[in-house]
Amino acid sequence: MNNFQRAFSILSYLQDAGVRHMVLSPGSRNAPIMIALKHFPNIKVHLQPDERSAAYIAMGISLMTQQHAVCCCTSGTAVANYYPAIIESYYLQAKLICLTADRPAKAVDNRMGQTIRQNGIFGTYAETYNIEENELVDAEKIAQVLGRNQPAHINIAFEEPLYLDDAAPINIPKLPAEDSGDCLAQFEQASFILSQCTRPLVLIGQMETNAELSKEIEQWIGLGVEVAGEPLCNIPGVISHLDLFLQKNQPYWDCVISIGRDWVSKRIKQAFDCPIIHIEKGLHAPQQFGKISAHLSCSAVVGLQQLRTKIGTLRAENRLGIWNAQVQSALNAQKKDWSDFTAIQHLINAIPANSIVHLGNSSAVRYAMLFPRMDVEWFSNRGTAGIDGSLSTAIGQALSTNKQVYCLLGDISLFYDSNALWVKPENLCVLVINNAIGHIFELIAGPEQQPHIAEWQQSPHSLNLAALSQAFGWRHFVANNPEEITAALTQSVKGPKVIEIITRDCRNAEIFKEVIREISKH
Repeated sequence: MNNFQRAFSILSYLQDAGVRHMVLSPGSRNAPIMIALKHFPNIKVHLQPDERSAAYIAMGISLMTQQHAVCCCTSGTAVANYYPAIIESYYLQAKLICLTADRPAKAVDNRMGQTIRQNGIFGTYAETYNIEENELVDAEKIAQVLGRNQPAHINIAFEEPLYLDDAAPINIPKLPAEDSGDCLAQFEQASFILSQCTRPLVLIGQMETNAELSKEIEQWIGLGVEVAGEPLCNIPGVISHLDLFLQKNQPYWDCVISIGRDWVSKRIKQAFDCPIIHIEKGLHAPQQFGKISAHLSCSAVVGLQQLRTKIGTLRAENRLGIWNAQVQSALNAQKKDWSDFTAIQHLINAIPANSIVHLGNSSAVRYAMLFPRMDVEWFSNRGTAGIDGSLSTAIGQALSTNKQVYCLLGDISLFYDSNALWVKPENLCVLVINNAIGHIFELIAGPEQQPHIAEWQQSPHSLNLAALSQAFGWRHFVANNPEEITAALTQSVKGPKVIEIITRDCRNAEIFKEVIREISKH
């Protein structure tokens, strides 16, 4: 096979696996893939020259569509720029595929341009299939790397010449079918634990919207089981403020059933001293709440359906539900001076229903957890919880949905990921809380004990977001109060826009801590 035919083979297998989006970073070594792409009109190509951003955009597409999405680049350090998104995808369980072009093995470590050791570069964070120059593409190996519950890296070496005229398309066999992978080996142990409990608690970590799961959770709530989750769980009807409850109350549950991924709250992860049943497909059960007593390796829906019939006699408490309603009412009644808190409170209340909201990390996601809304769909890069790639991920989500997408993040997060603005989805509105410094280390416990390091933990700046937005072709609006936020959100301006909410020189950290103290009195 020549370069074109090998590239055609890979794209055929990827299309067969459900790939409909590729985020392409221009280069020369990946030219055979670009040449072959014209035969695959069902794969929509999005251009992003910045490979670090491109990988996050592809991850965002995968999270939005729940399908494989591809980022593709040339050889050399371009590949290394994919690493942060690979790690985030690993922990978010996103179906990200990195398709990287490589030079022949004989060029590695021999001072050839754009040549590094690409084979296995992502270590254990990605399942790798390395294809040497002139090697045929193996359908079984493609299926293997795509069938694992982690990102995939397909690295293919192309020998020059790279720009040959494309030959006629070739017939490619279908990929082998995937195994469902459900394993209920520890179901008997989990059933016994649950049958002995009178006060079980279901904890739901971060998840994408799932109508079938929502219906199953309704069944558990109807049986009198308390179910808690942060807004990122995307399940209506759950209790939202477990973190604040645990700030002043001891856990009273005798069993925890955990589904979903990470929680924002550290307190919840450290609160429980009871048997824990974790439901998550995969061999590894993360012990974020302590030692797992039983692990069901299956989907949350299957696991909960199986366990529901084993629920014993419950002791009705509903303390958490009553308290949660009181706290939510108190939060909604908070009237504070203009600050990050009041700005985000107003923003979240003003976002239209049925929207997609991607939350940046650090301060933005912590504030947003105080204002749960279940008529929007929440996302956030909580796999590793870093500030890098939040805007790029939201752009990927906007590229793959017809819904309006909002990305709420801080100024430092946006400037860190500003090359994402190269890609301009028409349905994306970026909401930037600009306090000109970054206050996250003033909100969390610990740093106040060492005030002399504050100057090294903060990032004061005078960067011009209006100029940056204009340079990339985004409409820019400024808001200094709730009325201006509403006016900016309701502007009948088509196309991507940035709304900059100014909160510099405000009592941001003080007001946040005041609110938490007042709410915790309930």
